[in-house]
Amino acid sequence: MRSVVLAFVALLVVAACQTLSPGITVTALAERGAKLVPGTRLTSIFADQTVYVRFTRNFVTMKAGEEWVEYYRPDGVYYYKDRVDSFEGKWTIEGNDFCFAEDVKKYCAAVYEENGAYYFVYLSPGTYQNQVIGRTIRFAKGNVESLRNPFSFQ
Repeated sequence: MRSVVLAFVALLVVAACQTLSPGITVTALAERGAKLVPGTRLTSIFADQTVYVRFTRNFVTMKAGEEWVEYYRPDGVYYYKDRVDSFEGKWTIEGNDFCFAEDVKKYCAAVYEENGAYYFVYLSPGTYQNQVIGRTIRFAKGNVESLRNPFSFQ
């Protein structure tokens, strides 16, 4: 009986450690063979695409495993939607960084590719810096979700 209790405690400790894990880092991605996508390729990958992404870690109010979807218009506007929020922003490529401006805030990410999936590595200073926050699930040409500015009445 004691060995069963010890085994159960060990499983709880392992589960707790996994829960507290900071997620995938850029170092871990590189060790797995993922390659940084150069900025010169980012526009051709993302422009006029609806991109479905899964959070790889808890991020702000979202939980690891939850999804978001974005549509990247070719003119640099993008629409975002998750289970809680939707908004419009601007996207730009700055060197090798994929940057997003929402109101007065600006965030940038490095994009890594591994086996056809793209990983977003948060670059802006703060809690999530150099952490992988999302992994693409699939792409669809055009605005297939009819995403738009949530404050427009079109």
